[in-house]
Amino acid sequence: MKLLFFPMLLYALFLCLRYRENPCLFSAFCAGILAGTFLIPVLFYAYNALLGRDVFLLDIGTFLISVLAAFWLTYKLSVSCKSAPYSFLLYSVIVILLLCFLRFTYQPPSHKIFEDPAKAGPKTEQPLHSCPAIWKYCRSSCSLVSYFTHR
Repeated sequence: MKLLFFPMLLYALFLCLRYRENPCLFSAFCAGILAGTFLIPVLFYAYNALLGRDVFLLDIGTFLISVLAAFWLTYKLSVSCKSAPYSFLLYSVIVILLLCFLRFTYQPPSHKIFEDPAKAGPKTEQPLHSCPAIWKYCRSSCSLVSYFTHR
């Protein structure tokens, strides 16, 4: 999430300083940054729930889709200027998210999602023959998912 948030925020600041004549540019970038940042965990946990495990190539795909969606939304909103009425709200959420990123990087809460993977110990994997919990009641779908994920 921080890999999308900080570079895109710096890029937004650079472009807004360079093209000051476009009043909708920074609010459009803020909306794009928020959409891309929140799309990463949504896509990650969605495919993780379906497959029951983490796949590195899907992680990269999730990041690329989120970046493309963020810049596409930024382009659409900067051309249409539909995000201008929500500028203050967008700026406020960006500042709050920035502060949360900074705080949680150096002082993470004691919640499982904030655990350091290097210190967490070995990951407990599901056996290859077990189905993901989401497919518990649907045997045909489970066997189809198992067929493609455990080959």
